[in-house]
Amino acid sequence: MPPRNQEMAHSENNAAKIGNSGNSDVDIHVHVEVDTKSIAYAMLCSLLATKQLTNSEFEEALNKLEDLVARDKKKMRSESNNLSRVKLYNPHNSENH
Repeated sequence: MPPRNQEMAHSENNAAKIGNSGNSDVDIHVHVEVDTKSIAYAMLCSLLATKQLTNSEFEEALNKLEDLVARDKKKMRSESNNLSRVKLYNPHNSENH
């Protein structure tokens, strides 16, 4: 068997072992947060520089952006500290099997 096919067969064999090992029943939730405040600020600055916004419109938009960011941070803080759904795994406890 060529080396590439051996790697694929080995990978498939490992996947089968992991899939049937009892460890595959795991839910993984990944939360990715991208801070786009700098992009929004750059867009506002660009609009101001090209005279598509007046100074007062720029200031108003900047205040709204800051309010939105503060509100979002407050919301994320309250959601991220919710421990009600945390599950602990103890391999020695028969209830987890």
